[in-house]
Amino acid sequence: GNDPYIYSTTNLGIDASTIKTLKIRVKNTTNQSNFQIYWITNADQTYNGTKLAQIAVTPNSASQKEYIFDFSSITAWQGTIKQLRFDPGNPASGSALDIDYIKLVNEAYTLELANSSLKLKVDLLRGGAISYLSKATDNKNLINIYDRGRYVQQSYYAGANINRTGEGQHPSWSPWNWNPIQVGDVYNNSSVVLESQVTANSIYTKTQPLLWDMNNELAQCQMEMTVTLNDNTAHVSNKLTVFRTDDKWTAIPRHQELPAVYIIGDLNNLYTYKGTNAWTSEPAEKLVTTGPPWSYWTNPEHWAALLDANKWGVGVYNGLSTHFIGGYSGSAGGGANSSSTGYMSPLRTETLGKNTVYQYEYDLILGTLDEIRSFAYQKNGYTLPVTMKDFSATKKLNLVSLKWETLSEKNVKEFVLEKSFDGKSFSPVYVINAKGNSDKLVAYTYDDDLEEVTVYYRVVTYDNDGSSNFSKIIAVNGIKEADFTIAKSGTNQISIRFAKSFSCKIQVVDIGGKILIDKDLNVNKGLYSIDLNNYPRGVVVVNIHNKQVRKTQKLIF
Repeated sequence: GNDPYIYSTTNLGIDASTIKTLKIRVKNTTNQSNFQIYWITNADQTYNGTKLAQIAVTPNSASQKEYIFDFSSITAWQGTIKQLRFDPGNPASGSALDIDYIKLVNEAYTLELANSSLKLKVDLLRGGAISYLSKATDNKNLINIYDRGRYVQQSYYAGANINRTGEGQHPSWSPWNWNPIQVGDVYNNSSVVLESQVTANSIYTKTQPLLWDMNNELAQCQMEMTVTLNDNTAHVSNKLTVFRTDDKWTAIPRHQELPAVYIIGDLNNLYTYKGTNAWTSEPAEKLVTTGPPWSYWTNPEHWAALLDANKWGVGVYNGLSTHFIGGYSGSAGGGANSSSTGYMSPLRTETLGKNTVYQYEYDLILGTLDEIRSFAYQKNGYTLPVTMKDFSATKKLNLVSLKWETLSEKNVKEFVLEKSFDGKSFSPVYVINAKGNSDKLVAYTYDDDLEEVTVYYRVVTYDNDGSSNFSKIIAVNGIKEADFTIAKSGTNQISIRFAKSFSCKIQVVDIGGKILIDKDLNVNKGLYSIDLNNYPRGVVVVNIHNKQVRKTQKLIF
């Protein structure tokens, strides 16, 4: 019907003070992008919009995914829960939901790592972002989590600012650009964690984020994050995979937060280095800056820190960034849920297209100013050996032509073109020696066979020291051209281009039905020509067929 839903059994007797999460694993092949849970309690047995939780889900999904309803911040989730109603919206007639399970759980919403120096947590109800960082010996959270724009999280920007108020864009953030946020949006909706895993040494999350300025609008991208601990540092690898189908935002270069780091107000002293003699232990500088708008600066040593009066706190390091943004907002002091906050972010200017895959790594350091800077010195300003201009693919007749260009190469050994059928597991298909050391544009190309399915490509750069870096990943649609194409060539020839070795019968018939040519062909891949010099000009019909293929085409000579 127009409004499908299902009830649980009645008289559940669920204590709302201890059970605050409902998990549903479902394959949503419908067009709906939001699911709802309604409930009644022993004290209030009327279904209405006050007793409602809603989450964003992936429409037209081909696989089972787990989603989490969080009731912890909903006032009406109280007392004894009597019954639940699951409502998937108003999906199109004939579509389906395949539900694996719906279950109420009281397990923790966070994943945690700890060692002898620090503790770190990520919040699965807030996009799997880093929500907690502290010394191992205490429970004082140093991350500001006042709203969904804070935390330590992935945040990206693409395209020009546009006005979308008619589509629900928040008036305080209009016009705005394409801005997926790992935690959630300005309307306090949370991004969806698609996958998560915690081991003794790492945390992994995969998230479909929301657009910051919109009300519960899923961004057409996914964010992946892997965290590991080493002494007093947390090393984080981030990956953005974009699959946009819109044409709203043109591809223009924009600053990218790598990452956005919001720290508690008790650490309200911003330190960095702004000199020109990097790696010489010249004194660091305390920046007195408020925001927003925030201040920009350049640090050739790739770090910034927010510290207390004793110069102890949290530092961030990104070896790819010398440009930074940051400052302090609000009155001095404050904890994890205070509106007062410090902010710092390494920046790079990048152009994120509709199919971009973008990866970077950074480190959070817990310690004194000297310890934070010492960590940066140990990294010693690592920079990429290659400045990649572009990596692209062009489909030809049953071929895909791959091209990558470099603007500069330093100490580079070789490039390895890799191929994948799932976007995760890659295998090498082509290796070429690099120019090595160059400040000029260098182009590399390779033609690969076009597959029947979608294929993913990336280029791995290896330098002479054994280090490696990855290009963006590009996807090539696996729809092949026909096995052959028929065309008129010149004034008196039919040209047939075969994409592979082919056996068939070919007939050429004039407009009166007279068979001009009738022969069996066994041809190799390439061009085959038929000469019509000895036949009258006019309309002919070319018919090519075998057991699998039949094609007829009219040509005028």
